[in-house]
Amino acid sequence: MRGALALVADLVALPATAALASAQTPVDAPGRWSLPRLGYGAAAVPLTGRSGPDALPAGRVSFRYRLPAGAREGADAWYLVRLHALVDFAPGTRRSLAYLTGATNGRTASLTRLVVAPGNGPVHWSSFDQLDGLVTRTTPGRRVEVINENFLQFGGVRPGVNTLSFAVDQLRSARVRAVRILPDSGIEITGDGPAELTADASVSRAGVRVGEPFHVRVVVANPSRRPASQIRAHLDVDGTVVSPVGATSRRLRDLPPDGRASATFALRARRKGDSRLAVTVDSASASPTAAVPVRIAPRQSTLDRVAPFAVLVAVAGTALALAGAALVRRRRE
Repeated sequence: MRGALALVADLVALPATAALASAQTPVDAPGRWSLPRLGYGAAAVPLTGRSGPDALPAGRVSFRYRLPAGAREGADAWYLVRLHALVDFAPGTRRSLAYLTGATNGRTASLTRLVVAPGNGPVHWSSFDQLDGLVTRTTPGRRVEVINENFLQFGGVRPGVNTLSFAVDQLRSARVRAVRILPDSGIEITGDGPAELTADASVSRAGVRVGEPFHVRVVVANPSRRPASQIRAHLDVDGTVVSPVGATSRRLRDLPPDGRASATFALRARRKGDSRLAVTVDSASASPTAAVPVRIAPRQSTLDRVAPFAVLVAVAGTALALAGAALVRRRRE
């Protein structure tokens, strides 16, 4: 997810920025550090710059703050950005595309995509983060209130002076009229990192033979202190030794801390041999993997199927013969 944000940041050139304010408030305690707590207030993004291939109006507003020595994302604390903004669009005859971003030290952490329909809207907008995953919304009219929080990139946290910036870029039809960053935007420090997940896979039974069905069960657990959302398990099958019967991807329920969920995949053995089934779990915050080996035995022959019954018949026949002989001896006596 962070790589995707960095890629978008590279594609969308950063526009001219408003002058940096001089405040450098030490941010050295857990909690939410809003713009007023950082020494600032609400701010309008000046649309005086240019970005994108068509050089459309764009802008950025920035704020400085200071982190203590040794500050690092995920060391003793986790840092998040909070973006709360009002975006107003002008009416127009063309579909408009804009991006609203939040970054620290030039590393994008919050990304919202806004698409405005021709005329007076509506606005279709979406964001992706490690807390809620992919979120899509539609807002009627031409004003959107955007609220988004996400963890900072590792390169976005460093000791000393850091820079928090919010930017707007337009890539199709300049219809952004105004962007206002609201005062509860800022930085948050917490002891809880992104939700973690573990995955374990097992085969329903051993000794699977060619032609027989079997199942793979995947158990996903959340050992962290944050809920995990948008979880999906995928099973990768080679298709030569075994093949799937039905879906190879299943959506799991969101998991609270210490929660568990499972998914079962149906397969059928196709030919003799060894196969290694791989499981990948996707979610908003973590992507664990698991693998389970499967050995497929040859199809059971007719002789193999009949042999146990033949032995049983032979044993029963012998027992009956012995019983009959004993009965005959008793009668003679």
